Amino acid sequence: MLVIIVPLFGYLFWRSVQQFQGRRAQSSADEDIAAITPSIQNGLDSELYQIEQRLAEQDLQRWPAESWEQWRERLHEKIAEPYWLTFSDILALHYRYRFDPQGLSAAQRQQLRQLSQAWLVKFQSSEGRPSAVQSPEVRPSQKNQP
Repeated sequence: MLVIIVPLFGYLFWRSVQQFQGRRAQSSADEDIAAITPSIQNGLDSELYQIEQRLAEQDLQRWPAESWEQWRERLHEKIAEPYWLTFSDILALHYRYRFDPQGLSAAQRQQLRQLSQAWLVKFQSSEGRPSAVQSPEVRPSQKNQP
């Protein structure tokens, strides 16, 4: 009988130790995930996404595999120069907000908000006019050609 009881208690002891170590490892993994999550979520509330949505409504959407920089270059010939230049500034701030481990300072974050909101208001007020969205026939590269 002792031959059966000793191995049984040994097995139960071993299982309880394994479960305890598993919980401890799991809580450590949860802490690691909690530490990483804020850096992954940084920039997801960027106002650039509002601009992206507004441009998509004008059939100037970003393509699925297109990077922000590629989209910015494609937009260069489709939106007026002042909008494009401001968009470039907004994109630079967005990239820092989204991907820089140090992020943006409070002043830079406020600048991103203000630039984006001003861009949206100006774009909304001039929507459909040549100054905001250029027609396909009139491109900056064609204006200077004789």
